[in-house]
Amino acid sequence: EGEGEGEGEGEGEGEGEGEGEGEGEGEGEGEGEGEGEGEGEGEGEGEGEGEVEPAIEITPSPGSVIFFGAAALNTTVHETVTLKNVGVVPVSGDAVFLDGAVFSIVGDGTFQLQPGMSRILILSFTPNQEKVYTDTLQIGDGKHTYSLLINGIGASNTISCDLDGVSLPPAVAVIGDVAILLLFLLSLFFAGRR
Repeated sequence: EGEGEGEGEGEGEGEGEGEGEGEGEGEGEGEGEGEGEGEGEGEGEGEGEGEVEPAIEITPSPGSVIFFGAAALNTTVHETVTLKNVGVVPVSGDAVFLDGAVFSIVGDGTFQLQPGMSRILILSFTPNQEKVYTDTLQIGDGKHTYSLLINGIGASNTISCDLDGVSLPPAVAVIGDVAILLLFLLSLFFAGRR
Protein backbone atom coordinates (compact mmCIF):
# COMPACT_ATOMS: atom_id res chain seq x y z
CA GLU A 1 0.00 0.00 0.00
CA GLY A 2 1.22 3.50 -0.62
CA GLU A 3 0.00 6.80 0.55
CA GLY A 4 0.82 10.23 -0.82
CA GLU A 5 0.19 13.61 0.60
CA GLY A 6 0.60 16.97 -1.09
CA GLU A 7 0.35 20.43 0.24
CA GLY A 8 -0.05 23.54 -1.78
CA GLU A 9 0.11 27.10 -0.64
CA GLY A 10 -0.89 30.11 -2.58
CA GLU A 11 -0.41 33.74 -1.77
CA GLY A 12 -1.93 36.63 -3.50
CA GLU A 13 -1.07 40.27 -3.10
CA GLY A 14 -2.97 43.13 -4.42
CA GLU A 15 -2.03 46.75 -4.55
CA GLY A 16 -4.12 49.58 -5.70
CA GLU A 17 -3.21 53.14 -6.41
CA GLY A 18 -5.41 55.86 -7.39
CA GLU A 19 -4.71 59.30 -8.67
CA GLY A 20 -7.11 61.87 -9.42
CA GLU A 21 -6.85 65.30 -11.01
CA GLY A 22 -9.45 67.71 -11.60
CA GLU A 23 -9.34 70.33 -14.32
CA GLY A 24 -11.72 72.77 -15.44
CA GLU A 25 -15.18 72.81 -14.37
CA GLY A 26 -16.69 69.71 -13.06
CA GLU A 27 -14.47 67.25 -14.78
CA GLY A 28 -12.40 64.68 -13.04
CA GLU A 29 -10.45 61.70 -13.93
CA GLY A 30 -9.41 58.87 -11.75
CA GLU A 31 -7.29 55.90 -12.30
CA GLY A 32 -6.93 52.87 -10.23
CA GLU A 33 -4.84 49.83 -10.64
CA GLY A 34 -4.80 46.64 -8.72
CA GLU A 35 -3.06 43.45 -9.29
CA GLY A 36 -3.39 40.18 -7.51
CA GLU A 37 -1.66 36.98 -8.26
CA GLY A 38 -1.66 33.73 -6.45
CA GLU A 39 0.05 30.54 -7.30
CA GLY A 40 -0.03 27.31 -5.46
CA GLU A 41 1.71 24.12 -6.23
CA GLY A 42 1.63 20.92 -4.31
CA GLU A 43 3.37 17.69 -4.91
CA GLY A 44 3.19 14.60 -2.87
CA GLU A 45 4.89 11.32 -3.20
CA GLY A 46 4.40 8.44 -0.91
CA GLU A 47 5.82 5.02 -0.70
CA GLY A 48 4.67 2.72 1.92
CA GLU A 49 5.30 -0.87 2.63
CA GLY A 50 2.57 -2.62 4.48
CA GLU A 51 3.21 -6.01 6.00
CA VAL A 52 2.98 -8.70 3.34
CA GLU A 53 1.02 -11.77 4.45
CA PRO A 54 2.55 -15.20 3.92
CA ALA A 55 0.75 -17.20 1.28
CA ILE A 56 0.85 -20.97 1.59
CA GLU A 57 -1.00 -23.49 -0.57
CA ILE A 58 -1.81 -26.80 1.08
CA THR A 59 -2.75 -29.95 -0.85
CA PRO A 60 -5.15 -31.48 -0.01
CA SER A 61 -6.81 -28.21 0.89
CA PRO A 62 -7.50 -27.21 4.50
CA GLY A 63 -10.76 -28.66 5.80
CA SER A 64 -10.28 -31.82 3.73
CA VAL A 65 -10.19 -35.33 5.15
CA ILE A 66 -7.18 -37.57 4.62
CA PHE A 67 -8.31 -41.19 4.86
CA PHE A 68 -5.58 -43.78 5.34
CA GLY A 69 -8.04 -46.62 4.87
CA ALA A 70 -7.72 -49.90 6.71
CA ALA A 71 -4.24 -50.78 7.92
CA ALA A 72 -3.09 -53.99 9.56
CA LEU A 73 -2.35 -53.67 13.25
CA ASN A 74 1.20 -52.61 14.09
CA THR A 75 2.07 -51.90 10.47
CA THR A 76 2.65 -48.43 9.04
CA VAL A 77 1.01 -46.85 6.00
CA HIS A 78 1.74 -43.40 4.57
CA GLU A 79 -0.04 -40.44 3.00
CA THR A 80 1.34 -37.06 1.95
CA VAL A 81 0.50 -33.37 2.31
CA THR A 82 2.18 -30.79 0.06
CA LEU A 83 2.98 -27.28 1.26
CA LYS A 84 3.86 -24.61 -1.33
CA ASN A 85 4.84 -20.98 -0.81
CA VAL A 86 2.76 -19.09 -3.41
CA GLY A 87 3.61 -15.68 -1.96
CA VAL A 88 6.45 -13.21 -2.40
CA VAL A 89 8.04 -13.51 1.04
CA PRO A 90 9.58 -16.50 2.83
CA VAL A 91 7.20 -18.50 5.01
CA SER A 92 8.01 -20.74 7.94
CA GLY A 93 5.94 -22.73 10.38
CA ASP A 94 5.20 -26.19 11.62
CA ALA A 95 2.78 -29.07 11.29
CA VAL A 96 1.63 -31.12 14.27
CA PHE A 97 -0.96 -33.74 15.12
CA LEU A 98 -3.19 -32.74 18.02
CA ASP A 99 -3.30 -36.28 19.45
CA GLY A 100 -0.36 -37.98 17.76
CA ALA A 101 -1.04 -41.42 19.29
CA VAL A 102 -1.03 -43.41 16.03
CA PHE A 103 -0.52 -40.66 13.43
CA SER A 104 2.84 -38.94 13.01
CA ILE A 105 4.96 -36.93 10.61
CA VAL A 106 8.04 -38.66 9.24
CA GLY A 107 10.99 -36.46 10.18
CA ASP A 108 10.46 -32.92 11.38
CA GLY A 109 7.17 -31.06 10.98
CA THR A 110 8.82 -27.63 10.76
CA PHE A 111 9.25 -25.93 7.40
CA GLN A 112 10.91 -22.87 5.87
CA LEU A 113 9.93 -22.14 2.29
CA GLN A 114 11.25 -19.45 -0.02
CA PRO A 115 8.76 -18.08 -2.60
CA GLY A 116 7.89 -20.81 -5.11
CA MET A 117 9.34 -23.65 -3.00
CA SER A 118 7.40 -26.74 -1.90
CA ARG A 119 7.77 -29.36 0.80
CA ILE A 120 6.07 -32.72 1.05
CA LEU A 121 5.11 -33.86 4.52
CA ILE A 122 4.96 -37.64 4.85
CA LEU A 123 2.29 -38.71 7.32
CA SER A 124 2.29 -42.16 8.87
CA PHE A 125 -0.44 -44.23 10.48
CA THR A 126 0.42 -47.18 12.73
CA PRO A 127 -2.74 -48.60 14.35
CA ASN A 128 -2.42 -50.80 17.41
CA GLN A 129 -6.09 -51.70 17.97
CA GLU A 130 -9.00 -52.74 15.79
CA LYS A 131 -10.93 -49.47 15.66
CA VAL A 132 -11.46 -46.23 13.76
CA TYR A 133 -8.87 -43.56 14.53
CA THR A 134 -9.34 -39.81 14.09
CA ASP A 135 -6.90 -36.95 14.58
CA THR A 136 -6.33 -33.40 13.34
CA LEU A 137 -3.24 -32.18 11.54
CA GLN A 138 -2.65 -28.49 12.23
CA ILE A 139 -0.35 -26.45 9.99
CA GLY A 140 0.66 -22.99 11.17
CA ASP A 141 2.59 -20.33 9.24
CA GLY A 142 2.95 -17.78 12.03
CA LYS A 143 -0.16 -15.84 10.97
CA HIS A 144 -2.74 -18.52 10.23
CA THR A 145 -3.54 -22.06 11.34
CA TYR A 146 -4.96 -24.59 8.88
CA SER A 147 -6.51 -27.94 9.81
CA LEU A 148 -6.90 -31.28 8.06
CA LEU A 149 -8.98 -34.10 9.51
CA ILE A 150 -7.17 -37.46 9.52
CA ASN A 151 -8.90 -40.87 9.64
CA GLY A 152 -7.71 -44.45 9.56
CA ILE A 153 -8.94 -47.89 10.55
CA GLY A 154 -6.98 -50.46 12.51
CA ALA A 155 -7.78 -53.90 11.09
CA SER A 156 -6.85 -57.44 12.00
CA ASN A 157 -3.40 -58.03 10.58
CA THR A 158 -3.73 -61.68 9.61
CA ILE A 159 -6.00 -63.93 7.64
CA SER A 160 -5.80 -67.65 8.29
CA CYS A 161 -4.59 -69.49 5.29
CA ASP A 162 -4.35 -73.25 5.29
CA LEU A 163 -0.65 -73.47 4.50
CA ASP A 164 0.45 -75.79 7.28
CA GLY A 165 -1.35 -73.59 9.83
CA VAL A 166 0.74 -70.49 9.02
CA SER A 167 -0.93 -67.10 9.40
CA LEU A 168 0.11 -64.60 6.77
CA PRO A 169 -0.50 -60.87 6.22
CA PRO A 170 -3.71 -60.24 4.22
CA ALA A 171 -2.10 -59.61 0.81
CA VAL A 172 0.21 -62.62 1.08
CA ALA A 173 -2.62 -64.81 2.32
CA VAL A 174 -4.82 -63.93 -0.65
CA ILE A 175 -1.98 -64.47 -3.12
CA GLY A 176 -1.15 -67.74 -1.37
CA ASP A 177 -4.78 -68.90 -1.57
CA VAL A 178 -4.92 -68.08 -5.29
CA ALA A 179 -1.63 -69.88 -5.93
CA ILE A 180 -2.83 -73.00 -4.09
CA LEU A 181 -6.10 -72.95 -6.02
CA LEU A 182 -4.23 -72.66 -9.34
CA LEU A 183 -1.87 -75.50 -8.44
CA PHE A 184 -4.82 -77.66 -7.43
CA LEU A 185 -6.67 -76.94 -10.70
CA LEU A 186 -3.54 -77.59 -12.75
CA SER A 187 -2.98 -80.92 -10.98
CA LEU A 188 -6.59 -81.95 -11.72
CA PHE A 189 -6.19 -80.94 -15.35
CA PHE A 190 -2.99 -82.91 -15.84
CA ALA A 191 -4.30 -85.88 -13.83
CA GLY A 192 -7.29 -86.07 -16.16
CA ARG A 193 -5.07 -86.12 -19.25
CA ARG A 194 -3.34 -89.39 -18.30
